[in-house]
Amino acid sequence: MNLIDVQPVKFSFFEKPPASSMTQAFVYTNEESHFLVVKNGDRITRSDLRAGKYTKVYSVNMTTLNFHYENEVPSQDRGRHFLVDLSIDYKVVDPISLIQQGAGEIVTYIQKKLPYWLEEITSDYPISEAKRVKRHIEDLHEHSSMVAGLKQVGVAVTDINVLVKQS
Repeated sequence: MNLIDVQPVKFSFFEKPPASSMTQAFVYTNEESHFLVVKNGDRITRSDLRAGKYTKVYSVNMTTLNFHYENEVPSQDRGRHFLVDLSIDYKVVDPISLIQQGAGEIVTYIQKKLPYWLEEITSDYPISEAKRVKRHIEDLHEHSSMVAGLKQVGVAVTDINVLVKQS
């Protein structure tokens, strides 16, 4: 799911610019790369729209979204695998960073990084240690390289739920 939609700014004396909401923010930008964020039910005024010479408006999805992953990952024991059922909740916390990094398609980033991130963890544990693997994955929610990469583009991981079983 794409978190960003971009459109040209349309100025009208008769229509008000759209109002933001708790689930949708608007980021206005002009030719000099100045950004104005409008969120939490606010609306840009027509005079601010004209004065800022904004040319593009980005609509940013601010809801908490979920990514689900279920797959086998190797254990320390050769030929034995853990079955990992993982659910990650995430949301945009900094819409300007998201736009500047061009990171609207977060799901692609997670799909690319997650298998490597999980394999780094699980390959250090024997198959009998499924509960420790689960705790390790949950604890890394705060300080993993994947979560840090998401934070750099303005996205926060709000929750990780994981179930780890022997495959």
